[in-house]
Amino acid sequence: MQRGMEGIRAHFDRIAPAMTRDAVDSRLARVVQIEWALLALRYAVLFIVVAAYAIGSTPYYTPDLRIVAVMVILHNALAHWVLFTGRFAFFLGPANFVIHLIDVSLAVGLTGAEESPVALLYVLFIIGYSTYVPHFLNTFTVALICCACYAFTVLVKWVIVGVNLANPPIGLHLAAILVCGWMLRTLGAQLRAARLEATSQAQALASSRAAIRAILDSTAEPILVYGENEFITDVNDRACEFLGLPREQLLGKRFRAFLFDDGALANRLANLRSRGEFHGEALAITESGEERNVDLMVRSFMRDNQRFFVAMLHDITRQKNLQETARMANMRLEQINRELQQVNEMRRAFIRTVSQRLRSPLSAILGFIEMLLNEELGEITPEQRSALQSARRGMQRVFNLVDQPFDILMSAEMEQPQEEGFVVPQADTAASGISSHESEK
Repeated sequence: MQRGMEGIRAHFDRIAPAMTRDAVDSRLARVVQIEWALLALRYAVLFIVVAAYAIGSTPYYTPDLRIVAVMVILHNALAHWVLFTGRFAFFLGPANFVIHLIDVSLAVGLTGAEESPVALLYVLFIIGYSTYVPHFLNTFTVALICCACYAFTVLVKWVIVGVNLANPPIGLHLAAILVCGWMLRTLGAQLRAARLEATSQAQALASSRAAIRAILDSTAEPILVYGENEFITDVNDRACEFLGLPREQLLGKRFRAFLFDDGALANRLANLRSRGEFHGEALAITESGEERNVDLMVRSFMRDNQRFFVAMLHDITRQKNLQETARMANMRLEQINRELQQVNEMRRAFIRTVSQRLRSPLSAILGFIEMLLNEELGEITPEQRSALQSARRGMQRVFNLVDQPFDILMSAEMEQPQEEGFVVPQADTAASGISSHESEK
């Protein structure tokens, strides 16, 4: 069976290279059906012949019905052998063509040749030949062969019985055979041109689809195509890598199965179907359960009177992670700034407190030292004066140490707007009232 099929396909490839495998299989099925019908028809003829012998009735135009019976038995035996051995390539070969032509010629010759009521079997034979082969370009040649066979049967009868020119319809039969062959050849040429055009269009469509497939597979973004019912019909290679599934497993799955449902997914998809487009962020879920932030863009289009949607997913997981990291860093910086402001306020309060707490007793001590040096409290010895002057110089150095951070704080606050309620402490008048002559000492 398999060998017969391969032989048939090889035969078709030789006579019609443009045919597809489906066309070969469909034509083969028709040929086998015709052969089964012809087998049953020959059995019916054999039954009629046997019945004619049984009732003792022999047509006037048939010299011997046994020839018909033998022809039918031999042909049916051959057909049974081909059908049950699966050698179907025989039906498409020249041997089968010759056998059928001999059958038709014998049937016409045994039924009266030019006066035969079945002479138009040659027309059916030409039509059958056009069914057995994939094109009709040789149909007119077959018609010429049928005309030659018909003329040969007539000449054989004339040689055996004698010439019969009493209005025989030979010319009408020959004309019918030739006209049938010419019409089938013309029709076949048109059908072949149409078939070649369809094949060319199919090849162009296949090339276009291959180009589109190559473009889709070369894109860096995942692309999915799904229908109105959300079932995926096509994907590119990047989508298979992104979702972690092969193409065969992705096809037929629902598009929403790969999107995180936050409760509003159904509404978003409904709006997408009504508006025909969508652009926004979504959370995609891969086969492994990994969540990916994507920039989703969906647009609809029409194909074969059906609505489809093309979804392109741009992975923004890294950008979202960077944004989250930046947001956390900004929050940390704000917290550090608040802590620094608190430390700065504590430093300012500490400097103000130290300045205020130290200046008052130091000013009082300097005042008493000045009074002792000015002998307002009594006379002092030179040794006492020297000691008091040393104490005054030490107190002045302490005043300078206290004033340095205070002066820095004042200069910083002079550059910035003063805070409400901030009071700059003033220097004590006693500290500034040191006599010039004592400073020189």
